[in-house]
Order: sequence, then C-alpha cells, then structure tokens
Amino acid sequence: MDYNRFYKIFDGENLDREEVEFIAKNTETEKLSAFANNIREHYHKDRIKLCAAMNLKSGKCNEDCKYCSQSGFYNTCVQVYPMQDVERVLSYAAENEKNGVTNFELSTSGGKLDYLDKEKLLDIYRKLSKKTSMCLCGAHGLLN
Repeated sequence: MDYNRFYKIFDGENLDREEVEFIAKNTETEKLSAFANNIREHYHKDRIKLCAAMNLKSGKCNEDCKYCSQSGFYNTCVQVYPMQDVERVLSYAAENEKNGVTNFELSTSGGKLDYLDKEKLLDIYRKLSKKTSMCLCGAHGLLN
C-alpha cells in the first residue's frame, strides 16, 4: 500500500477502515507520531483546547477501585454530596465557556446511577447542549 494516499487527510478526506488498520499494523511508532503531529499542525496550528471538569455526584461509591478516593471502601477525606443542581452546573459551565474553555467533562461517583440521577444527568446534558457551544463528555460508570 502506498503511504502517499494517506495524505488525503490534508484535503479533508477520511481514511477508510482498511487504511487505518494498515497504518496501525505497519507503521513504526516514530513515523506514526510524526504523521499525527503533521495532521495536528495542519488543522490546529499551535492552538490548544481548554477542558474543564465538574464532578456532579461525589463519594461513598459502592465500587472497590483501589485508586479512587470516592470509593466507600476506604476512609478518605473526600467531600460527599448528591447529584448537583442543574442551575449550578449551567452557571459553572457558562463561567468556564466565558473564560475560553472549549471542552466540558462531567463525572459522577458510583458504579451505576439510579433512575432519578440518570434522569437528572440527561436533563443536565440537554440543557448544556442548548446553552453552551462546548464539546461535552462524561464519565458515569455503568449505564444501561
């Protein structure tokens, strides 16, 4: 396969699955890193994106993750609080967006959210989507 065809990325085209798999299996790490850096420079120059994070629910998680201070299995000094109010989240998000933040991450303690917390979380994401232009992401344990 000819590596030159991968430069179509610079014309705004996507690679297909076969091309991505070829690159992943056949490219030395240094060459792959250099190519990724060229793509970054082409599309983003030296700009950076700022990310802010907000914990929506904290502490006393029923999971035994050894690395996490929110696990209820360990005596930590982490603050414990229920799901945050939507208005507080919107206010914090607006403040961050005003200060140049482009990505906003939300997290919740616990392996699995109960029904009410899940409904609150969905409401928060819907309202953030309407009221901000930030990219949203999250870490919420197991969802079904």
